[in-house]
Parts: sequence; structure tokens; C-alpha cells
Amino acid sequence: MDEVGRILAFDTQLLLQMAVQLLNAAFLAFVLSKVLYNPVKKVLHERKERISRTLLESKEALEHAEDYKMYYDEQIADIEARRRDVLDSAKARAAKMEEKIISEARKEAHDIVERTLREMAKAKEDSKEEIRRNIVEISAIIAERYIQERMDEQTGNRLLDEAIDGLGDATWLN
Repeated sequence: MDEVGRILAFDTQLLLQMAVQLLNAAFLAFVLSKVLYNPVKKVLHERKERISRTLLESKEALEHAEDYKMYYDEQIADIEARRRDVLDSAKARAAKMEEKIISEARKEAHDIVERTLREMAKAKEDSKEEIRRNIVEISAIIAERYIQERMDEQTGNRLLDEAIDGLGDATWLN
């Protein structure tokens, strides 16, 4: 029974071993806390702070990015509006230029028609004058031939004297 009692009994050797093991454990815990736990805790704390800063910087960067996105969206909308205004203005100017060109072309065509009509009227008058002159010349030639055949020298001298007498009575203007 001695052995059975000894298994459950707390003798001095057991208590001493337990005290040494407890001291070893405490010393080991102290050394590990100074050598490992505190530096690891410090590294983890620094890492946690760095991650927190990175998250905060990321949030700020995201907010700035969203602000820039809104700003650029507004700029793009403004540019699009200006583009539409410029296009509308260009279309209006093009329409005005087209209207002006068509109007000028119509005026020029009208002027050409008027000029052509005037030239045709002048050509017609010139042709009439030319025909009248030709008729007068032909009539004079016919009259001359007729007179040459019908008139004798005595009748010619009488007509010449009458013409000279008629000229003497005429008043000349200077």
C-alpha cells in the first residue's frame, strides 16, 4: 500500500519537483514574453496600425477617386454639351451659308438671264438696224439704177439744182 499511497501522496520530492517545474515554467514564460511575446506583439501591433493606415489611406484615395470621377463626369458632360452646341452652331452656319450660296447662285442666274435678255434685245436691235441699213443701201442701189435708166442728163441737172437751192435755204448750226 505504500506504493499506492505514494502515487497519490504529496511528498517533498514531488512538491520540490513541482516547485522547480513551476519556477522553470514561470522563468520560461518570463523569458519568452520578453524575448518572443513582446516583440511579436509589437510587430503585430505595428502591422495592425500599418493595415489600419493603409485602409484609411485607401478609403481616402477611394473618396478622392470618386470626387475625381464626379468631377471628370461633369467635365465630360460639359464638354459633350459644348460639343453639341458647337455642332448645332456649325450646322446653323452651314445652313445659312447654304442659303446664302443658293441665294447668290439664284441672283447670279437671274443676272445672267437678264444680261442675256439685254444682249439678245441689243442684238435684235442691232440686227434690225443692220437690216434697215441694208434695205436703205439696197433701195439706194435700186433707186440709182432705176434713175440711171430713166433719167436723162437734163432731168438730173434740174434735180441737182433743186437740191442745191434747198441747201442754201437751210440754217446751219455751229
